Amino acid sequence: MAQYKEGEKEALMATELWTAVLKIPESSAMVRRLGLSVRSELRDPEMYLWIDADQVITGEAAKKDAVIVLKMSWGVFHDIYSGNLGLTPAISSGKMKVRGPLLTLLKLVPLLGEAQKIWPDVCKKHNVKI
Repeated sequence: MAQYKEGEKEALMATELWTAVLKIPESSAMVRRLGLSVRSELRDPEMYLWIDADQVITGEAAKKDAVIVLKMSWGVFHDIYSGNLGLTPAISSGKMKVRGPLLTLLKLVPLLGEAQKIWPDVCKKHNVKI
């Protein structure tokens, strides 16, 4: 997607998104209950995002072990959080690659719903089209 070029803006957007999701008590409780950490490896631009119930990390510090590792482009990331691409179609089409327990990832679908509610405001703040 042409609107993604800098990398820093995307890292800030991802941090804002997941910080807001994890501030929802039910969301952080779910991640904590599952003992989950997720590392997203994004390309175009390249960026790393690591989350668990208590923190959101980007950049080099995010290149650490996680229960689930997701690999996708920024365009796919944006489409998923915009609600234009479902998680299952993203995985089954190969647009998103998953390493780790897929069934655990699917338990996070409620978090995806929360993230999709927040993402439009994050995009608007950063002048990114949905």
